[in-house]
Amino acid sequence: MLWVKEINFKVAKAFIEVYHYSHSMPRGKSICFGWYDGEVLYAVANYGVGVNMMAHDYLTANTTLPVTQDNLFELKRLCRVGEKDDPSRHQLSQFLSIC
Repeated sequence: MLWVKEINFKVAKAFIEVYHYSHSMPRGKSICFGWYDGEVLYAVANYGVGVNMMAHDYLTANTTLPVTQDNLFELKRLCRVGEKDDPSRHQLSQFLSIC
């Protein structure tokens, strides 16, 4: 059974350092989610503050939504267990929609 939950920084960091091509976890404020297959962590998504410090102003002006530096996060890392030709790689978009 596949399920998603928020995970702590330490768990996400350990997973990303093994499975992400950069083998590094971004610094700064983060929210991390894990996708589990039963009790086994299958994928991790790490969201955090982006590099464009004016993105919130642009988004507020163009969407009329109250976007601030405190409520704007972007996807910083996404990785999973498995090979490139694994057909389950297409399920990552489903994982992100749940996050």
